Amino acid sequence: MDRCKNMDYPLMMRLFGIFLILGILGCALINSDASEGVPQPLYNVGYQVLDLKYPKDGQEQELTVAVWYPTATQPKSYNYGGPTSGSITVDAAPFAKGGP
Repeated sequence: MDRCKNMDYPLMMRLFGIFLILGILGCALINSDASEGVPQPLYNVGYQVLDLKYPKDGQEQELTVAVWYPTATQPKSYNYGGPTSGSITVDAAPFAKGGP
């Protein structure tokens, strides 16, 4: 049993080395695209909170959902609550060009 443990060590070190090299190469490829600049989005992001009503066990229930969607309206800084914030447009009209 001890003999198998000794044989696994070089294999584990080889696998660790391979994953380390692949990780470094992956990071190098990601960083090579960073010099091209940040692409501009094709649209901005709209945000709405909706209360959906549905029947359950003979009573009307309500489910609150948040929806993000494309819009042409310019975004503003928005705090979702706590430390979470983003650049969105609240209750804007959806971006309809090219849509269904």
